[in-house]
Amino acid sequence: MKESPRDRLGKQQNDNQWRLDLARRLHDGAQQQLVDIIINLRRADQMWTERPEESRQLVELAAAEAQRALEGLRELASEVYPIILASRGVGPALHSLALQLPFPLEVDVPANVVPPELDETVYFLCYHALIDVPSHEEVASSRLAIVSTGSGLAIDASFEGNGEGSGPMRASLDSLSERVAAKRGRVELTAQSDRNLDLVLHIPPAD
Repeated sequence: MKESPRDRLGKQQNDNQWRLDLARRLHDGAQQQLVDIIINLRRADQMWTERPEESRQLVELAAAEAQRALEGLRELASEVYPIILASRGVGPALHSLALQLPFPLEVDVPANVVPPELDETVYFLCYHALIDVPSHEEVASSRLAIVSTGSGLAIDASFEGNGEGSGPMRASLDSLSERVAAKRGRVELTAQSDRNLDLVLHIPPAD
Protein backbone atom coordinates (compact mmCIF):
# COMPACT_ATOMS: atom_id res chain seq x y z
CA MET A 1 0.00 0.00 0.00
CA LYS A 2 1.34 3.39 -1.02
CA GLU A 3 2.33 5.68 1.84
CA SER A 4 0.11 8.74 2.08
CA PRO A 5 1.45 12.31 2.53
CA ARG A 6 -0.11 12.31 6.01
CA ASP A 7 1.77 9.14 6.93
CA ARG A 8 5.05 10.59 5.63
CA LEU A 9 4.45 13.78 7.61
CA GLY A 10 3.73 11.76 10.75
CA LYS A 11 6.95 9.78 10.35
CA GLN A 12 8.94 12.96 9.75
CA GLN A 13 7.48 14.55 12.87
CA ASN A 14 8.27 11.44 14.90
CA ASP A 15 11.86 11.42 13.58
CA ASN A 16 12.28 15.10 14.39
CA GLN A 17 10.93 14.58 17.90
CA TRP A 18 13.28 11.61 18.41
CA ARG A 19 16.26 13.74 17.36
CA LEU A 20 15.20 16.54 19.70
CA ASP A 21 14.80 14.09 22.59
CA LEU A 22 18.22 12.56 21.85
CA ALA A 23 19.88 15.98 21.70
CA ARG A 24 18.23 16.99 24.99
CA ARG A 25 19.36 13.81 26.71
CA LEU A 26 22.92 14.30 25.45
CA HIS A 27 22.93 17.90 26.66
CA ASP A 28 21.42 17.19 30.06
CA GLY A 29 23.35 13.97 30.59
CA ALA A 30 26.78 13.24 29.14
CA GLN A 31 27.57 16.80 28.09
CA GLN A 32 26.90 18.23 31.55
CA GLN A 33 28.81 15.38 33.18
CA LEU A 34 31.82 16.01 30.95
CA VAL A 35 31.76 19.71 31.85
CA ASP A 36 31.77 18.78 35.56
CA ILE A 37 34.68 16.39 34.99
CA ILE A 38 36.74 19.10 33.28
CA ILE A 39 36.01 21.59 36.09
CA ASN A 40 36.99 19.10 38.80
CA LEU A 41 40.19 18.10 37.02
CA ARG A 42 41.21 21.72 36.57
CA ARG A 43 40.55 22.43 40.25
CA ALA A 44 42.55 19.35 41.20
CA ASP A 45 45.47 20.54 39.09
CA GLN A 46 45.41 24.00 40.67
CA MET A 47 45.52 22.71 44.26
CA TRP A 48 47.74 19.66 43.71
CA THR A 49 50.81 21.11 45.41
CA GLU A 50 49.24 22.85 48.42
CA ARG A 51 46.26 20.55 49.07
CA PRO A 52 47.08 17.11 47.68
CA GLU A 53 44.38 15.26 49.65
CA GLU A 54 41.58 17.49 48.38
CA SER A 55 43.07 17.26 44.92
CA ARG A 56 43.02 13.46 45.07
CA GLN A 57 39.36 13.52 46.13
CA LEU A 58 38.49 15.70 43.14
CA VAL A 59 40.26 13.28 40.80
CA GLU A 60 38.29 10.37 42.30
CA LEU A 61 35.07 12.36 41.88
CA ALA A 62 35.94 13.06 38.25
CA ALA A 63 36.63 9.35 37.65
CA ALA A 64 33.26 8.36 39.12
CA GLU A 65 31.50 10.98 37.02
CA ALA A 66 33.30 9.73 33.91
CA GLN A 67 32.03 6.21 34.61
CA ARG A 68 28.46 7.48 34.92
CA ALA A 69 28.83 9.44 31.68
CA LEU A 70 30.12 6.32 29.92
CA GLU A 71 27.16 4.28 31.13
CA GLY A 72 24.77 7.00 29.95
CA LEU A 73 26.37 7.11 26.51
CA ARG A 74 26.20 3.33 26.23
CA GLU A 75 22.49 3.47 27.02
CA LEU A 76 21.94 6.11 24.34
CA ALA A 77 24.04 4.21 21.82
CA SER A 78 21.95 1.10 22.36
CA GLU A 79 18.87 3.03 21.21
CA VAL A 80 20.40 4.36 17.99
CA TYR A 81 19.35 2.27 15.00
CA PRO A 82 22.48 1.76 12.87
CA ILE A 83 22.09 2.68 9.21
CA ILE A 84 23.90 -0.48 8.10
CA LEU A 85 21.24 -2.61 9.82
CA ALA A 86 18.48 -1.01 7.76
CA SER A 87 20.42 -1.10 4.50
CA ARG A 88 22.29 -4.43 4.63
CA GLY A 89 20.81 -6.53 7.44
CA VAL A 90 21.89 -7.96 10.75
CA GLY A 91 25.01 -9.84 9.60
CA PRO A 92 26.92 -6.81 8.24
CA ALA A 93 25.65 -4.72 11.18
CA LEU A 94 27.16 -7.20 13.67
CA HIS A 95 30.45 -7.29 11.74
CA SER A 96 30.49 -3.49 11.99
CA LEU A 97 29.77 -3.68 15.72
CA ALA A 98 32.66 -6.12 16.17
CA LEU A 99 35.09 -3.47 14.94
CA GLN A 100 33.98 -1.14 17.74
CA LEU A 101 34.49 -3.55 20.64
CA PRO A 102 37.56 -3.40 22.92
CA PHE A 103 38.16 -7.14 22.44
CA PRO A 104 38.37 -9.41 19.35
CA LEU A 105 35.05 -10.84 18.18
CA GLU A 106 34.53 -13.57 15.58
CA VAL A 107 31.10 -13.27 13.97
CA ASP A 108 29.39 -16.31 12.41
CA VAL A 109 26.02 -15.25 11.01
CA PRO A 110 25.02 -17.20 7.86
CA ALA A 111 23.15 -15.27 5.20
CA ASN A 112 19.36 -15.34 5.60
CA VAL A 113 19.50 -17.17 8.95
CA VAL A 114 17.72 -14.21 10.58
CA PRO A 115 14.29 -13.36 9.13
CA PRO A 116 14.06 -9.67 8.18
CA GLU A 117 11.30 -9.12 10.73
CA LEU A 118 13.71 -10.19 13.48
CA ASP A 119 16.71 -8.12 12.32
CA GLU A 120 16.18 -5.34 14.85
CA THR A 121 15.40 -7.69 17.76
CA VAL A 122 18.43 -9.90 17.09
CA TYR A 123 20.82 -6.98 16.58
CA PHE A 124 19.95 -5.24 19.83
CA LEU A 125 19.97 -8.47 21.84
CA CYS A 126 23.44 -9.22 20.45
CA TYR A 127 24.49 -5.65 21.21
CA HIS A 128 23.49 -5.96 24.85
CA ALA A 129 24.98 -9.45 25.16
CA LEU A 130 28.34 -8.09 23.99
CA ILE A 131 28.27 -4.73 25.74
CA ASP A 132 26.55 -5.43 29.05
CA VAL A 133 27.34 -9.03 29.97
CA PRO A 134 31.13 -9.50 30.03
CA SER A 135 33.57 -7.48 32.06
CA HIS A 136 35.50 -6.13 29.07
CA GLU A 137 38.88 -5.88 30.75
CA GLU A 138 38.76 -9.63 31.37
CA VAL A 139 37.96 -10.74 27.79
CA ALA A 140 40.77 -12.02 25.57
CA SER A 141 38.57 -13.14 22.67
CA SER A 142 34.95 -13.87 21.89
CA ARG A 143 32.70 -15.47 19.30
CA LEU A 144 29.14 -14.72 18.26
CA ALA A 145 27.14 -17.27 16.28
CA ILE A 146 23.49 -17.30 15.24
CA VAL A 147 21.81 -20.55 14.17
CA SER A 148 18.29 -21.62 13.29
CA THR A 149 16.88 -24.17 15.72
CA GLY A 150 13.69 -25.04 13.87
CA SER A 151 11.71 -23.41 16.66
CA GLY A 152 13.34 -20.01 16.40
CA LEU A 153 16.91 -18.76 16.70
CA ALA A 154 19.78 -19.38 19.07
CA ILE A 155 22.30 -16.60 19.64
CA ASP A 156 25.49 -18.05 21.10
CA ALA A 157 28.00 -15.58 22.56
CA SER A 158 31.13 -17.10 24.10
CA PHE A 159 33.87 -15.22 25.93
CA GLU A 160 37.39 -16.43 26.69
CA GLY A 161 38.97 -14.78 29.71
CA ASN A 162 42.46 -13.37 29.69
CA GLY A 163 43.29 -14.52 33.22
CA GLU A 164 43.86 -10.99 34.51
CA GLY A 165 40.76 -10.80 36.72
CA SER A 166 40.94 -11.47 40.44
CA GLY A 167 38.26 -14.17 40.30
CA PRO A 168 35.86 -15.88 37.88
CA MET A 169 34.86 -13.80 34.89
CA ARG A 170 31.87 -11.72 35.90
CA ALA A 171 28.58 -11.56 34.02
CA SER A 172 25.70 -9.11 34.35
CA LEU A 173 22.50 -10.67 33.07
CA ASP A 174 19.63 -8.74 34.65
CA SER A 175 19.05 -6.23 31.87
CA LEU A 176 19.60 -8.75 29.08
CA SER A 177 17.31 -11.33 30.69
CA GLU A 178 14.53 -8.77 30.86
CA ARG A 179 14.96 -7.92 27.17
CA VAL A 180 14.89 -11.59 26.15
CA ALA A 181 11.89 -12.34 28.37
CA ALA A 182 10.01 -9.51 26.66
CA LYS A 183 10.44 -11.46 23.39
CA ARG A 184 9.22 -14.68 25.06
CA GLY A 185 12.73 -16.12 24.91
CA ARG A 186 15.12 -17.49 27.50
CA VAL A 187 18.75 -17.11 28.50
CA GLU A 188 21.28 -19.81 29.34
CA LEU A 189 24.65 -19.01 30.88
CA THR A 190 27.33 -21.60 31.54
CA ALA A 191 30.85 -21.14 32.87
CA GLN A 192 33.10 -23.64 31.12
CA SER A 193 35.82 -22.64 33.58
CA ASP A 194 36.62 -19.70 35.83
CA ARG A 195 37.87 -17.86 32.74
CA ASN A 196 35.24 -18.71 30.14
CA LEU A 197 31.58 -17.88 29.68
CA ASP A 198 29.07 -19.22 27.15
CA LEU A 199 25.82 -17.30 26.77
CA VAL A 200 22.94 -18.62 24.66
CA LEU A 201 19.78 -16.64 23.89
CA HIS A 202 16.81 -18.60 22.56
CA ILE A 203 14.45 -16.43 20.51
CA PRO A 204 11.10 -17.74 19.23
CA PRO A 205 9.84 -16.89 15.74
CA ALA A 206 8.30 -13.46 15.21
CA ASP A 207 4.52 -13.29 15.58
